[in-house]
Amino acid sequence: MSPSSVSSATTMTSSNSSNARKRPWRQQSGMEDDHNSAGQHRSAYQSTPPSRTGSRHSGSAVSTDSCAAGERWQSWQAPPRHGHHGDDFSVDISVAQAASFFRTYFSVVHPQYPFLDMQLCSGYYLAWKQSLSGRRLVGWPAFFVKMIFALGSLIESKNDDAPYFRHQNLKALAQAEQSIMTDSNLTPLLRLQAMLLSAMFALHAENTWRIAHISGVIIKFATVHRFHRLRPATNADGQICIRVWSSIYALDRTVCAALGIPASLPDMYISSPLYEVDEVLSEAVSSTGSPVPSVPWLADYEGPDDAHTTAGDPDLRTFAHICRIRALQSSFMHAMDRVDRDDPGDGDLQDMEGLQAHLLTQLSAWEDPLVLARHSVPGSDGYRSPVWLAHIGHLARLSVCVVNRANVHGVLADTALQASCAACTTFRALQKKRAVAQPWLVVLSQFKAAVTLWYIVWGRSIPVSRQVSDAMRDCSAILAIFAERWPRAEPYRDCFELLSTSIPRSQPLGGRIGAEARQTLAGLCRQLEESGIHRLTSRMLREMAEMPWDPM
Repeated sequence: MSPSSVSSATTMTSSNSSNARKRPWRQQSGMEDDHNSAGQHRSAYQSTPPSRTGSRHSGSAVSTDSCAAGERWQSWQAPPRHGHHGDDFSVDISVAQAASFFRTYFSVVHPQYPFLDMQLCSGYYLAWKQSLSGRRLVGWPAFFVKMIFALGSLIESKNDDAPYFRHQNLKALAQAEQSIMTDSNLTPLLRLQAMLLSAMFALHAENTWRIAHISGVIIKFATVHRFHRLRPATNADGQICIRVWSSIYALDRTVCAALGIPASLPDMYISSPLYEVDEVLSEAVSSTGSPVPSVPWLADYEGPDDAHTTAGDPDLRTFAHICRIRALQSSFMHAMDRVDRDDPGDGDLQDMEGLQAHLLTQLSAWEDPLVLARHSVPGSDGYRSPVWLAHIGHLARLSVCVVNRANVHGVLADTALQASCAACTTFRALQKKRAVAQPWLVVLSQFKAAVTLWYIVWGRSIPVSRQVSDAMRDCSAILAIFAERWPRAEPYRDCFELLSTSIPRSQPLGGRIGAEARQTLAGLCRQLEESGIHRLTSRMLREMAEMPWDPM
């Protein structure tokens, strides 16, 4: 399957020079001339070097020895173009800004999806700094650096005091190197990393269907190239392949869980191991504190220091723990799809109840405070903190506890109520500390938690407790902040406010909502379905808009 649909930019022709020299950057400086003419672009990577023998595929699995081999063979710069900068993005980015963008990426994106090698990234950053003297950065390093700039600019533009950055222009410049994704001479690993960078940009934009599309394209491309059949890693090359696959798997499960749809590739077809932390390294980190990698952009960064947000490799224990919960969610998504039809069989319903009980037990073990402490960084407030892991656990619990009219008074609805309250309060706590970014899928997950709260209050026709009232207040603040940053988040905020004014907290109306409010709610529901909404959230909203419900 071609990954060309990942990018909307026009594909540029890539012309390889037969006289180009190829040397591993870890052994050489990595800075060498490209003998192409100034008007031509040459891919930064070649296919697997001739010194590496053997097929890219071995048996039924990807050969991890050759999977990452292409990463280390590149020509990073083309000759300078005297007196003409053209689309040279480096002209408008200062070193301090570049350092801030890199730091933002590795503080926000990398802990969640660590598909890049930080040692290589350090080399690309230094290559970009050297390109300021007039030599042009091309190929994969150029795409990588420009996408880091675009992502850093986009994420920082959502801060309260951030200036406007041209992240769309930066992304367009990055996509001028689209040949990275479409050149079949490059390793599948490099092309997947390029696709994942585009996916990270989509996650921090506001288009639900763009996110769903690109995540589906990536996992299909990875499957075509047998990344779902990786063997356990035995070296650094194999480890980066595992991390790339684990990032793809986690992304697909996150997107599918946010929309309430089956996973793109069922687990029964997957044999690749998910990323697991090196226990020896983890023990060393725990005893000495979180290490800050020696990366060059930290020396150029001029903002406030925060060791917890700058650390990345080698401490990825939080990512490893989240991979486990994505696998748990995956099994439930497939089971839910079997019973989510008009006439599910009794056996399917019994199997679902048994699976729900099993998964809730597994989740309790996953989110045990001692376990969370072991897989998080003490004292941190962001994506490697115990609070973030707890928040992920609350959302996973909510996804397992499917509430409907038949069970709204039952124990499962009690669990969903608690999980919804906790999901709202934990994210608001992170948001207050400005410890996390504002990705679009959070709008969907927080809105689902809010609608679940109102659905249970509406269905039970009981006064709102203090805990639920506090959670609703937190969710109101969350959605209001998102609406300020994302124009497309305004209907989610408006819908929440409509429910708040239509369903009294102290004197419930026995499931009855006024006709005018129900008509408005139905219109908002249609608008939200077009923008993107969890399937069960849509069902709950439609029930409240369409069904006069006598209390049971």
